[in-house]
Amino acid sequence: MELTANHDEKKKIKSLASFFEVVGTGRTQYITWFLGFLVGYADYTELLFISVVIPYLRCHWNLSETFEASISFCVFGSYAICSLLLGNISDKYGRKKIMIINTLILLLASVSTVIFDNKWVFLLCRVLTGGSVGANRSIITPYTVELTPDKVRSRGPIFISLGSNIALLSVNLQGLLFLNLVGWRWYIVVLILPRFLVLALLFYVTESPRFLLVSQKMDKLRSCLQTIMTRNKIPTEEFEISMESIDSNTRLGSISDALSPMYRRSVLSLACYYFANTEVDFGLVMFLPLMFTSNFCGTGDAAPTHSCETLQASDFSKLMLSNGMDMLALLTAFILMRTGRLWILRVGAFGICVAIIGFYFCVNETFTLAAALIAKYLQTTANSVLWVTTSEILPTTIRSTATGLINCSGKIGGMIGAGSVYLLFYESPKGLVSLFLGIQIIGFISSIVFNVETKRMVTVDVAKRDP
Repeated sequence: MELTANHDEKKKIKSLASFFEVVGTGRTQYITWFLGFLVGYADYTELLFISVVIPYLRCHWNLSETFEASISFCVFGSYAICSLLLGNISDKYGRKKIMIINTLILLLASVSTVIFDNKWVFLLCRVLTGGSVGANRSIITPYTVELTPDKVRSRGPIFISLGSNIALLSVNLQGLLFLNLVGWRWYIVVLILPRFLVLALLFYVTESPRFLLVSQKMDKLRSCLQTIMTRNKIPTEEFEISMESIDSNTRLGSISDALSPMYRRSVLSLACYYFANTEVDFGLVMFLPLMFTSNFCGTGDAAPTHSCETLQASDFSKLMLSNGMDMLALLTAFILMRTGRLWILRVGAFGICVAIIGFYFCVNETFTLAAALIAKYLQTTANSVLWVTTSEILPTTIRSTATGLINCSGKIGGMIGAGSVYLLFYESPKGLVSLFLGIQIIGFISSIVFNVETKRMVTVDVAKRDP
């Protein structure tokens, strides 16, 4: 820790690492983690409620299969593009400012969805909300890491993943309680209420100190650091923040280092891994409600038929069972990360491949649900570890951009997974499973590539690369 002090002098803080070691874990970190939790919640709420609402809208607006698929393609496409584009912009103009703008757009589009009873307005609003939550998800992960001491750096991504998993449960639980009683519009109203709290917290939290340092906004940086100390109840009169030393001692990672072949291969392998995992994740999320509202009898020769049935209480109970597996997976990831990261990614990808192969032998709904639960459990465990690993290896200078790239690839996978379900479920269930398996094999290969690239970095001290 880079602190110096004499008996009659204030202790000098000479780097951001030493600053966060001094302030420790306090109100700033708790609020930041809670904000990450809410952003993760808003992210998956927006992407997953479509799977629950589509059975209602199908008959309400007489939707075709093509239009149902276009909703998923547009939402995930907007999410992917904005993850990459606005992640890059936030690296240049600030994390907090871009998240506030995104959240305002998200609220406007969400309210418009409730007011206007039109499928084209619904589609447009879904594009806007998809882009907003995608951008915020790309920004919030590096933001929580940059406001957290090194020794608890993984907690931010864990809280974001927790929010996403709670969203899975919330979408289905609130669907069970409200959807059949008050209709899909009021169901959306209930889901968007936490987003107003996100906006309020964004006005309260500080900008990322590391972003301010990279941007050389030293006056704002000093004010930001003093605010963090005050909120964490650290006596500011005992410490002196040496801005010149912080500027020279804090290694943020240069652009040339960040764009080296080693980093490029690592980021691209993680992007491919997340692409494969998310394709299976959202494919299964869209698959299960269709399975429950059709005469699905496994992946045999008889294809399921269309239905205007809506999800019943028993169906929501089964969906919440899959949510319980997600929560168990998050707990598993939190425990197993103490033993390493790379082996979890490899085993997770291989296990998902095995679970998907099991779909070929499913002869009824029960066996299919069991295979889906196993795949979801492994996928959630692996993705939770992935985000912690991403936060640990990426330099500050490209952290949001690279996170945006990984998010972008993931949501392209989600777009393919969700859209292919609506296009292939009624025509060729086995073809759909084959698509899942082929893409997941790509994920397994990517985990091996990432393992090789990470071993090449083992001689480099992570703390020196990016404190």
